[in-house]
Amino acid sequence: MAIRYATKAGLWSDVTVWDGGVSLPDSTDDVYPNNFAITINQSITVNSFKTTALGSPVIAAGGAFTVTTAATITITAGIQITDHTSVNSALIYINAGSNPVTVNGNLTAGDSSGRDALNIMTGQTGLVTVNGNVTGGGLASSIGIRASATGTPITINGNLTGRGGRALDTSGPSTINVVGNVTGTTSNGHAVGANASGTIMNITGVLSSGSSSYAIILSGSLTLTVSGGIIATSFHAIYINAGVTLVATSPTFTGGTTYPAIEVALNGVATLRGKFYASNTQPAVVSSGALRVSGELYHSSPNSRAPINGQWTVINGEEVVMYLNTDASFPTNNGGPAISLTRYGTNGPSPADVKSGITYGAGGLTTGTLAVPPASSVAAGIAVGNTVGTAALSLADVSAVIGAHITGALGS
Repeated sequence: MAIRYATKAGLWSDVTVWDGGVSLPDSTDDVYPNNFAITINQSITVNSFKTTALGSPVIAAGGAFTVTTAATITITAGIQITDHTSVNSALIYINAGSNPVTVNGNLTAGDSSGRDALNIMTGQTGLVTVNGNVTGGGLASSIGIRASATGTPITINGNLTGRGGRALDTSGPSTINVVGNVTGTTSNGHAVGANASGTIMNITGVLSSGSSSYAIILSGSLTLTVSGGIIATSFHAIYINAGVTLVATSPTFTGGTTYPAIEVALNGVATLRGKFYASNTQPAVVSSGALRVSGELYHSSPNSRAPINGQWTVINGEEVVMYLNTDASFPTNNGGPAISLTRYGTNGPSPADVKSGITYGAGGLTTGTLAVPPASSVAAGIAVGNTVGTAALSLADVSAVIGAHITGALGS
């Protein structure tokens, strides 16, 4: 293992950029930009990147590495808290246009302001893949991955964990796939900040809040799919402010000891699909905004809170089922029979648009009034209902009509 450092700004592939002037850094080296801007124009493997100062050899703090081409960047030791300079900047930038870039290694932001581990710049539109865990910094302004680009697909094969700052912060709409868990921690240690409308996020693991931070903090619309469940621990997993829209699908939404998993503020909008579990002290969801749900509502014990607290409606055309012990103890825990509350939301079809005699809506109390003749009464080939008419004129029908006309003519 050796210390390698730049002696001027330039391309990684240029040996004259590096100390000694005869070789490039290799897989066992700790590499310093030495307060220069280094452009990575090839795939590389190093032990570490550091933008800190060093006394021997004399290395200045600062500088950064920018990836500008399709490349795989492997950092064996990952980016650690102590690798960051006192200068306010990211350690690695990605600005490779439509080219894909892969970063292998755990990424941790620094402890002081602005010490991002990785910055995906506005010019990046190609896929960015990170194979490793991502952790936020010591302050709210220090981000594990800061994504400024619009439309950049991002795949993270690892866990996202907030610290004092966010593990991931997006300011442009992107599609983000996380193969791992997403976890908030302490104050401001939100795991994800989604700040642009149109963001899509898929999480294979569990989404959970921290002791005083959200798993996801929103300031734009988000479509979210979580495979492992959404759980409140000591704080909301997601809080939906006024003007913010969330569409979320999860196998479970579970209330915590102090806060619900999801809270929808006044003028917030949420559409949630899954199973909703209240704790003894908190609902799964609290809403004073516009909330639509489908799925199953459960209670963890006879004395637990309602699974959803506040006004809500059922997603149009979908179903909500409540599980309880007996009708008399409604709602109670999840050991009893299922009762279907409704099959359509309040924005279901008008009775005039539903076939006569068909019951639908809450409790099946609404009946359609639209008269639809049978296919046998409609001329062949003419659309009726979800089929076509089958009636055909017979010789007797034709004779009857012609005869009536002849009789009428003679009578006049």
